[in-house]
Amino acid sequence: MDYIERLDSDQQNSDIYREHIERYKFVLEHIKNNFPSPRFQGVGRKVLDIACGTGYGSELIASSGVEEIWGGDINEQVIERNKDKYNQANLHFRVMDARDLPFENKYFDLVVSFETIEHIRDYQKLIEEIARVLKPGGKLILSTPNRKITKRLGIKNKFHIKEFDVKEIKELLSNNFEEVEFFGQRPVRRLSLKQKLIQKIYFIYKKIKLLKFLDKLVTAKS
Repeated sequence: MDYIERLDSDQQNSDIYREHIERYKFVLEHIKNNFPSPRFQGVGRKVLDIACGTGYGSELIASSGVEEIWGGDINEQVIERNKDKYNQANLHFRVMDARDLPFENKYFDLVVSFETIEHIRDYQKLIEEIARVLKPGGKLILSTPNRKITKRLGIKNKFHIKEFDVKEIKELLSNNFEEVEFFGQRPVRRLSLKQKLIQKIYFIYKKIKLLKFLDKLVTAKS
């Protein structure tokens, strides 16, 4: 079973929401710099937003003037709500499983997958499907937590099935893509006071759990 963690657009004042928006702004910059002019109809402007959630990111991409943007999510209720909420002619929503995408081979110029792969048990199949639906020369823009960083910050997300470090995600992507380039969203050399506090609480919690386990182990052997 895969675990669902969803961000709603009404959380606009949260740090997490702002992080997601910055990711989509990165996509918009890529579209602006790499896609052909919209006056050339039908050329290089088809985008897929995997696990689009409440659709705010897909709407941003649609507003950039791409020819066609599909937002896909496994939750039927969310997709129906998105269809009612957004009405751009180039924006489409569809229920879909990221491991079995309902599109023909070589259909998209760009696939966006933000904070998704860590929730999927069969992550290899996800990457294979993305590679299948991308045109030759097409690109995937993917974000996922760096396991070494989340561990350093003492962050543990119950919804994440598997987090990757840079080496692991590079190896996974390199099996299906010729070039892999990495970007970071925020510096982590210095921890904020809040992050230090969270880290300290987390490590204390882990230590208490270990002591309790050892106590039970010793008691059981006695």
